[in-house]
Amino acid sequence: WAVEKKIKTLPLELSVEGECLKNVEVWKRSSPFAVLYTGRDGQWAELGKTDVIERSCNPKFVAAFQFECKDDADKELGVKLVFYSKGKEECDQLDRQKYIGEAETTLKDIVEAPKQHLVLPVQKEGKERGRAVFLLDAVVPCPGVNATFRIMSSSPNIATKKAFVVVSKGLRQSRWTPVYRSEVAKDDECVAFEPAVIPKEKLVGGDDDRAFKIELFLAKKGGNHLLLGSVQTTYGRFIGLQPGAKLQYLSVEDGLVPGGAVIETISTSNNGVDAVVDIQEVE
Repeated sequence: WAVEKKIKTLPLELSVEGECLKNVEVWKRSSPFAVLYTGRDGQWAELGKTDVIERSCNPKFVAAFQFECKDDADKELGVKLVFYSKGKEECDQLDRQKYIGEAETTLKDIVEAPKQHLVLPVQKEGKERGRAVFLLDAVVPCPGVNATFRIMSSSPNIATKKAFVVVSKGLRQSRWTPVYRSEVAKDDECVAFEPAVIPKEKLVGGDDDRAFKIELFLAKKGGNHLLLGSVQTTYGRFIGLQPGAKLQYLSVEDGLVPGGAVIETISTSNNGVDAVVDIQEVE
């Protein structure tokens, strides 16, 4: 699924991240979001905004942006990523947010970066305030095909504690980019998260052989969320599973747990897959 071979024939999806962003808040960490602009000859237009990542200086955003790059003219499109820390007002009111800094490049620079992974300094008035990460992926359109995950966890490690899950798509160089982040949930015995309905083209770029993973976190008030472990597989393997199938779970504390996650129910059709996944953390 090398992007270089698909640039002129498939839509491109751009994911963005921030690394070591300057904290612009006083009594807490920044809650960053980013605005993506495109343009030519210094004329910029907003393409969209990312989600807000609460209290983090290293945000990995779920939101992604699609481009076409069919010829050299498309490559000359300017791309500017501007970071803010969200205040009390809605994100649309940019003049009420705290400006962190920005990074500017072109689609050509991102396309031609090694493995389509470009890192640039985030700057404000010439001073560096962290780094912006641009990750480009080719997407095979799969209209109407979704993966619905009904994720729960009966793990004793999160009983009575706040938890959330993140679903991520595998990229090159062993990198991952999030495609879904759940709400924070809590229960005395078994936490059940809201169903995650993710288009196949977003989850795995439309490729059955692409990997995805589900990570389980304990939510911490200050933003230092604790990763407990993860389940990793490919879309093609997942849709071939049967109810009762067990998946390997990689625990941060205990290492590999062969049957740490269980497929409670699963159904597949031309419209995708619908499954209940219980992350038990124990075999």
